[in-house]
Amino acid sequence: MEPPNASPLNSLFDAIRGGDSSAFSHYYNNSFDRLVTLTKRITKDEEEARNIAQDTLTKLWEQRESIDPTQSLDGFVATMAWNSSLNYLKKQRVHSKYHSEQLYLLNEEDASCDERLVARETAHRIQKVINEMSPQRRKVYELSRDENLTYNQIAERLGISYNAVRNYMSTTLDYLRSTLVIIFLFPVFVKK
Repeated sequence: MEPPNASPLNSLFDAIRGGDSSAFSHYYNNSFDRLVTLTKRITKDEEEARNIAQDTLTKLWEQRESIDPTQSLDGFVATMAWNSSLNYLKKQRVHSKYHSEQLYLLNEEDASCDERLVARETAHRIQKVINEMSPQRRKVYELSRDENLTYNQIAERLGISYNAVRNYMSTTLDYLRSTLVIIFLFPVFVKK
């Protein structure tokens, strides 16, 4: 005879703990949809809710011998499903944060890669324009920009007047500006 406080659910729990697969199948069929409803409220994802319900009931069967018999079967299973749902949400947050950081880093890498590409292309185009200058103008420009010489130092080194260096630099910079504006505003029409 069963104790007065024993219920059919407790008897079912005892049968499951004892390894009765038909008792487990009965419980599984009667509780699966309730677990899906519970976990879907947390996860907001039907497929994941079904997976969690399936996993919870599988764990129940796998851990049946170690479950405290004084505990409520439905309470125990609901707690397992609840915790699994919360763990799912934590993993989703971590995954989402990781994914966001990866996208940010990729965009940063892409941006810096794009910036390097633009800088390299700009330097290439500037050098091409410089190479097309007369030798004297190119020499004055290179001494000013590459060797950081002052106009007076360039004049002394080349044996020309200060005003000549200033005029060379002025016309060279104007030419570079106008050429580069055309190159960057209308790149389709400029030969590389």
